[in-house]
Amino acid sequence: MLVNDLKRFNIKVVLIDNYDEITDLLRRLEIQYRQNRIFISGAAHRYDAPWSESTALAFVQRLSQKIIQEGFSIVSGFGLGIGSAVISGALEELYREEERSIAEHLILRPFPQDEADPQRRAACWQQYRQDMIAPAGIGIFLFGNKRRPASSNAPSHAPFNQANGGVGEEAAGDPEIIPSDGMKQEYAIAIEHQLAVIPVAITQFMAREIWEREKQRLEQALEQIRAEENTRNDQSLHQTATGSREASGCDCQDQGQSPAPATRPVDAYTFLFQSRSPEERDYYRQLFMSLDGETCPKALVEVILEMIRFITRRPSKGSPCTEICDNTAPSTES
Repeated sequence: MLVNDLKRFNIKVVLIDNYDEITDLLRRLEIQYRQNRIFISGAAHRYDAPWSESTALAFVQRLSQKIIQEGFSIVSGFGLGIGSAVISGALEELYREEERSIAEHLILRPFPQDEADPQRRAACWQQYRQDMIAPAGIGIFLFGNKRRPASSNAPSHAPFNQANGGVGEEAAGDPEIIPSDGMKQEYAIAIEHQLAVIPVAITQFMAREIWEREKQRLEQALEQIRAEENTRNDQSLHQTATGSREASGCDCQDQGQSPAPATRPVDAYTFLFQSRSPEERDYYRQLFMSLDGETCPKALVEVILEMIRFITRRPSKGSPCTEICDNTAPSTES
């Protein structure tokens, strides 16, 4: 009765069984709120096939523009080779709409460069990354390479899993171009703060390594969900059979029931797939796999946008059309 009375004042009541659920509900609300802000991580000293500099910048600019058009805000560290394109795309859309605030929808955090001591600079940048990424809910990772520091010949990067697609220390055989360790750090922070991660593998370099890592996490999460569903189904069948035996007066011995599923650690995939059907989960997996195969920039942008809609539970616009481009080579057409 009290719940119905509160509805008259537009107050919706959420019923819980124990106080532990409150923390979980608040965490879910926080993640949902943060997903309105999208962090774009990227750096590119060089662009490898199928990308040229012009097609890569056009792709990033279009992606940034479409993200703003969808109503999200962008935060970025103004990475080498893509930062300007992020700004251009966002501003193009913000100036077109006029009524939207630039300060609210485009947050730029260029890294300070005046600290000479390498250790102090690294510590400063690490905290800087934490402050930049923590308020976001989705992370997009693009390209991710840099020139090897001239002051050292020592490897500055260890791949996640070189045997499973990591590009290793040197990029495409060029000893002067290495994967971005800064992007690797940003990915680790994104995982720490439970961001939904969208690594665009087709852009190569560190983005591909992150995609390989996330592919493993995604497959593990889906397998765990299927196992939990099978366990629940087994328990349901067991309970039904037990009830039938009791109703018939059978004095059969209980053969035991399936153990309860282990509690899965709360992470981005826990929230992503909550209350999702197997078909919906498979659809997201197909979108994720397209990040490694779609070479048309416009279609790739649509794949990323559809993933963002899925993550934020906004209405889907259907499976992105892979025939947007006339050919499979990247195009600068808008």
